[in-house]
Amino acid sequence: MSVIQSEMIDEGVALITLNNPPLNLVTVELTKVLVSKLDELASDHSVRVLILTGQGER
Repeated sequence: MSVIQSEMIDEGVALITLNNPPLNLVTVELTKVLVSKLDELASDHSVRVLILTGQGER
């Protein structure tokens, strides 16, 4: 299971969902994966908006 999920939900809009149950704690692993994904999206000039959210109820 990946600790983040990433997708383009509309033209220029990227969605990153934290998926580290039960509380989506920001661990070292999650931080490394998130920074890598943010670097990737930063170099994609078609991305104009980034939505960051968490999976689950809290």
